[in-house]
Amino acid sequence: SCFVTASGFQNCSVDEANLTTPLAWTAIGQALATQMAGYMNGADDAFPVSTCVMGSSQGYGSIVLLVGDVVPPFCVPSAPEPIFALSVLETAMLENATVQYLLSTYIDDLRVTFEARVDTDGTHSSVSSNVTKQLISPTTGQVTLTGHNTTNWRFDTTPLLPRYQFHYSCASEIVRGGGLWASHGGIVTNAALAVGWTCSHHVDNRQEVSVTQYIALAGMLHLFSGDVLTTLKGVQGVLLNKPVLTYDFISSLERRKVVLFLLIFFRLGSVFYLEVCRLYHRTASETALFFVSSAMACGLYTLAIFWPLVTLQHVPSVPIFRGKVIRLYAPILHVGNVIVTLVLLGSHNLTTYLYNPLWQRPQSRWPFWVQGHSVASGVYDEITVAPCIEAISPDFVMATAIVCALSLLYPLIQQRKFWLDTNYFHKNEFLSNEFVPNYVTFLPLYETECIKYGSKLFAKASTLALFGYAIIEEEKTSTIEVKPTGTHHHQEGPMFVVIELYNLLPSLLPHNIFAPRIVGTVRNYQYQVAPPGTRLRKTTYYFMSKGTCVS
Repeated sequence: SCFVTASGFQNCSVDEANLTTPLAWTAIGQALATQMAGYMNGADDAFPVSTCVMGSSQGYGSIVLLVGDVVPPFCVPSAPEPIFALSVLETAMLENATVQYLLSTYIDDLRVTFEARVDTDGTHSSVSSNVTKQLISPTTGQVTLTGHNTTNWRFDTTPLLPRYQFHYSCASEIVRGGGLWASHGGIVTNAALAVGWTCSHHVDNRQEVSVTQYIALAGMLHLFSGDVLTTLKGVQGVLLNKPVLTYDFISSLERRKVVLFLLIFFRLGSVFYLEVCRLYHRTASETALFFVSSAMACGLYTLAIFWPLVTLQHVPSVPIFRGKVIRLYAPILHVGNVIVTLVLLGSHNLTTYLYNPLWQRPQSRWPFWVQGHSVASGVYDEITVAPCIEAISPDFVMATAIVCALSLLYPLIQQRKFWLDTNYFHKNEFLSNEFVPNYVTFLPLYETECIKYGSKLFAKASTLALFGYAIIEEEKTSTIEVKPTGTHHHQEGPMFVVIELYNLLPSLLPHNIFAPRIVGTVRNYQYQVAPPGTRLRKTTYYFMSKGTCVS
């Protein structure tokens, strides 16, 4: 402990004096004495000062000076202690890259005011408007008044592209009640005082990222509308105890390349969410947000596996592999990756794993020396840090490798065969007109999924849905047909229209402006490819069908 008099610090211990340079320590004492002048009646008045260190065990923190009345205040008292003043000593970097000490001082007085702050999580804080901030030169001891919003603890990172750089900084505050430094109160105001920081972040050109996400989301919602309608139709059928169409939606994503392309742009925003969430995980809700962001980001690694495999499907097959493909189980790849990633991340202490390394970076320019150890306090040698997604990429890579192996093993164990045979496609008119993947597929295209009737092979309605198609019917109209007596009447079954599942919702709505393209028609279970350019009639209304088998 020290004493502060009208001339500055007196009787400081060696450890206290060695926290900074001698000139800076003298200037700090004089700056504190100047602000305490209202409580000093003469040159002989001396107030005890306790020098406390926050966070020294982690290698980073701040120096807190507590000015008491008769005896030096305890750093962590067992009961509330009154203080005249509270100062936070850190380091800050100026625009010219010069490092100086930053002294933020609160003097308790009846004239002090507090202003309300609303944090991003909705919590309210009350911070002092009367904090004086001063910069002290380590080499000359010169004291310069600086703004209340002077920031430090800065870092920059580039989680996506240099155009969208992420910036973070903090400004020290004196908070009324709560906070990280508790159990001290103003000797005049009786206000509970604590040390806190107002931290903020921003992303360069963030509007471009947001607009891209909104466009991608709108596109996906439109393209998924057919699946939503199919699901609602299925729920209705279950409630009415009727047969319903079911299909492996996640596996069918292989045929939804536009959706997955948009999903890339939507998920790219998660790299910025991770940057924010790794900074805040003191509460359960903040930790939950980090895991939600991680679940979103790990999908980028899934897509990094998906697209090369889909590209491989279009490579001409060598004769030995013709008609043979390896099937991967898509639900394990997509959903399993999320689960395994969360398990791996949950095994870490997030503070030790992600948060502390941000502030344990080297600081060789005027750190504080506490009992022979340097303590970083607001300024670092390098302002640029690795993005969060890079820090946790080993977990993402491990999770992706695990689920890739499982997605390969599951069909192998379930079907008890390594290859999926596609040579039967030519037996069905619909399948013979579809693209046959080479080498690998996510679709359950087993011949056992079809219905055999004599020499014919029928594809189920669920198979059409897997390929990204929907079946609709024309609304029936009442007609009267007059024929001569004895004319043979041939009763034809209803005609089903096959369209892309993307176009299901537009097909059911009035489509006078945009008429969706027809892929094919089905009558009496016989599939027929529609001529190129064939579209739904604009004057005809259609309704969603539960589907039909196709030969």
